[in-house]
Amino acid sequence: TVFDQVFEGKASGAINGFYKRSRFETSSDKISVPFTMEKDTALVRFRLEMDKDTYVRLTDCAVNILSMRNEAVAKGGFSRRVMEIEVANPNAGKGEAHFTLQIVAGFAEDTGKKWGVSVSQYHEQRLQVPAKVWCDGYGYFVLYPNQDQTCEFELSEKPPILPKGYLYYGEIRFTDGRSGATRLVIPMKLKLNSGK
Repeated sequence: TVFDQVFEGKASGAINGFYKRSRFETSSDKISVPFTMEKDTALVRFRLEMDKDTYVRLTDCAVNILSMRNEAVAKGGFSRRVMEIEVANPNAGKGEAHFTLQIVAGFAEDTGKKWGVSVSQYHEQRLQVPAKVWCDGYGYFVLYPNQDQTCEFELSEKPPILPKGYLYYGEIRFTDGRSGATRLVIPMKLKLNSGK
């Protein structure tokens, strides 16, 4: 990343949780994705992206998050090819909560043709893992436009063990030393080796 003017300040970061991406296809009108929130999960956010061919065939497409009692706890729909929906964990700090993401599509013609959606599932944790950031060895630093400098980060503790198929996600924020304003946010997606 390149700053277009001199940056003086510091940076901090955190691992916010874990995520995975999946692709679902069907020839029926419904896709259901069951998911579980562990007790340390604050909320789950879904980012859904429909391919162009499917989107142009739709008349409407409802997106709901259903509880175990089949009640909609969050409702939404596609007004564009990309949409987001989230649900908070009602048992945060206490225990698991089980839900189902449900996507119900309405098509102008029932051709029986397969349709699909890409789903990114983000589990935001109640307790995030902070990261210390330094550039060229300093916690407070100056970065110059079009000049390479090495920035590194170190986690304050080992993050929780990931469920199978997930990666960690988080961000690094660069904060201006004079105004205190955030000048840049860099998203992080990490996979840590076993035992590290």
